[in-house]
Amino acid sequence: MSVVVYTMLVLIFIYTYQFESFPGLWKNMTGLDENELADLGLKRFSVAELFTRIFIPTSFLLACILHLHYFHDRFLQLTDLKAVTSKQDNTIYR
Repeated sequence: MSVVVYTMLVLIFIYTYQFESFPGLWKNMTGLDENELADLGLKRFSVAELFTRIFIPTSFLLACILHLHYFHDRFLQLTDLKAVTSKQDNTIYR
């Protein structure tokens, strides 16, 4: 999986953990206790703390999405090996 997918999953897990019923659900699904879930980054935050906690991953995710949207096609065209002429076909190397 790509970094974008992992970042999105982490953001979803942290966000959903903030709802009342989700900590119990996560404990039942994973079999982990509160301390082990906190080690994974799943703990309850205040609103301000949650915003600062997810701001950097969200900014990274947004930057990746914008980069892929605007620059990925041109980068693939520049690095396409089929588009590059071989040295034998080039008149400079004859």
